[in-house]
Amino acid sequence: MARRYRRPASWVDVSDPLRLLCYFEALRSKGTVFAFSLRLRHDIEALARSQPVPIHWLQRRVAHHLKVQLGRTVDFFFVLEEADDQSRALHLHGVLGVTDNEIARARKALRTAAGEWAEARQHQCQTTPNPDAGWITYLSKTHVWHRPFVRRLFEITGSTFKPRFEGPWTTATKSVHNAGADVWRAATGRSGGSCD
Repeated sequence: MARRYRRPASWVDVSDPLRLLCYFEALRSKGTVFAFSLRLRHDIEALARSQPVPIHWLQRRVAHHLKVQLGRTVDFFFVLEEADDQSRALHLHGVLGVTDNEIARARKALRTAAGEWAEARQHQCQTTPNPDAGWITYLSKTHVWHRPFVRRLFEITGSTFKPRFEGPWTTATKSVHNAGADVWRAATGRSGGSCD
């Protein structure tokens, strides 16, 4: 018999895909958003992989370079993913809260954070205005691989699907995280602080 839940999960227990959707709705409610995909230069990827928590290091780099280029703090969230070919190259997919007038400088900031390519620079960072919730489905496509049980199962079986980086695979700026929690609370009627 299925368990019957009388209350929705608290924010800290929300699944990663649902959390990403809340981030998306929160960021979109503030203004213009752009989806982005960003590939890392090899030396930046090596530096990221050498960090205890690669995604936190990358978040700080992205935030810094966006602030330098745009002169303000930019809200964003992204996921860290590995290519599904033999290279297993790290890359980012996410959403930025920037205006149409800022997107060219935002792309420059993202390329700088990722280690701007000397050649084929136009292919390093792709942006799309006004993504819909389908973009969040795309971002979430590997979420199950990051669950502790599945990671352990991949280890035991020697699966090539096991992520080759440590730590979380999603990140958001603090304001997006908090606004996402507010979206969840408003939708579920839950109240309380950021940890519920």
